[in-house]
Amino acid sequence: MKKSHERTQPVYHVTEFLAPELMGMDFAIEQGAIAEAMLRAGFKSVRSFTKRSEIGEMDVDIGRK
Repeated sequence: MKKSHERTQPVYHVTEFLAPELMGMDFAIEQGAIAEAMLRAGFKSVRSFTKRSEIGEMDVDIGRK
């Protein structure tokens, strides 16, 4: 499955969120934003990886205090 930072992949996610985005309700979170927020909140380290699941690929961020 192809991923991109331009919010163009995977196609089923793009089409699922198209209507809310057109109405100004952007629910997407930029890749890396959660990890950066965790570091700003005081986590000493954050490990990020992509996990394949039955509903598609997911980015996972695990932080250590």
